[in-house]
Amino acid sequence: MARIPTYKIFTNDTLPILKFTIQKSDGTGPQNLTSVAAKCFLRLQGQSNNLLTGTQTNCNITDAANGKLQYILPTPITDPGIYTGQILLDFGGGQLQRSERFIAEVEEGIANQ
Repeated sequence: MARIPTYKIFTNDTLPILKFTIQKSDGTGPQNLTSVAAKCFLRLQGQSNNLLTGTQTNCNITDAANGKLQYILPTPITDPGIYTGQILLDFGGGQLQRSERFIAEVEEGIANQ
């Protein structure tokens, strides 16, 4: 069973960056992301709606040949809790691939207490 990645985010941080390396589904190395559009979706556990929608979900491909991308949260998360996330890759022509889910733990920072 694969380890689920966990990210730590603090409430009201203005520019948290989540970095990912996407692997080929057969495990033979990084997925080439040239000409791929990527989106990141986050949802508070127990909720049915995603936290952000539309262009707020767009990821930046940082190294296409090596499967690297990043997602910069466009607005701070104000509610602490456990969020689940998933990357959606759009290869064009109706070809979509979803990543394994990841966890984002959102808590108040020491400076907030």
